[in-house]
This record gives sequence, structure tokens and C-alpha cells, in this order.
Amino acid sequence: YNTLPMGVPSLLKAKIVTYFLLTTWIGVIFLLLMAWMLDQWADLWAAMVVMVANSIYIVTLSAWLMGLRPNKAIFDAGIMARFWLATSIPLILLFLLSWSQGDTALLENWSQQVSTGGFDAEAKVLELEHRADTDLSGILPICGVLVALSFLFLRLLDRKWGHSPFEN
Repeated sequence: YNTLPMGVPSLLKAKIVTYFLLTTWIGVIFLLLMAWMLDQWADLWAAMVVMVANSIYIVTLSAWLMGLRPNKAIFDAGIMARFWLATSIPLILLFLLSWSQGDTALLENWSQQVSTGGFDAEAKVLELEHRADTDLSGILPICGVLVALSFLFLRLLDRKWGHSPFEN
């Protein structure tokens, strides 16, 4: 490989594109089937955005952290700690927001009750007539940040892996 007129970053980018093209259709078919079975066509486009953003983010993060040897790097505690931290925070946020379909009224009510009542706060009945069924104002910005970070990782591949030789 070291004699080829390409470097490690070029091969990593090719692997990312290949992975994305070979696996995205599986997620698309799964989401289409779930939307059909659950009759949730209105939420399909948001699910597609989340799926694509997560997919490209995880792949570019893996390539940036682990290079050409992810099977070897996965046993490095430092790399895995960074990978866990970089993936768990946005995925937990997306899970919590998607669980409530982006409706943050419950969290806002809890925050208001705790800020006014402190530890003696009491539960209050929520009136939610003015809320939409699905509010994506929290989900879409997180996906936007994930896509932006993905492009950043792609740009940083040259800096991190540009001078690395292929390990034969």
C-alpha cells in the first residue's frame, strides 16, 4: 500500500463513503417499515435525519479516532473513553428528546418547580393545549451539530493521519 499514489486519509475517506453507501439503505428500509407498521408517516422524515446524522457521525468519529485499525484500537482504553464520551452524550440527548418527541414541557415544568420551590417543590398538573404533537427544536439542532462535527472530522483526517504509513 505504501507504494500507491494515495495516503491513509484518502483510504479512510473512501472507506467512510463506501460504508455509508452500503449501510444507509438498511436503515432507510427499516424506518420505512416501522413508519408503515406503526402508521407514523409524519415522523418519518425526522427519523431519517436522525439516522443519517448518527450514521455519518459515528463512522467519521471512528475513522478519526482509530484510523485504519479499528479492531486493534478498540482495545485502547484512551481511544474507547473518548469514543464513549463523544457518542454517549449526543445519543442520550437524542434518546430523551425522541422519547418525548421533542416536547420539553415536562422538563420545563420540573425546572420551574424546582427553581421556585427548591427541595420542597410539589408536582403540578400540566396544561399542554398549546403544544404541537412533535417539536423538533431540540432534535434537529443536535443532528446539525453531529453533521457539522462529521465534516470537521473529515477535514481533520489529513492532519491526524496524513503522515501515517500503511501498516503492512
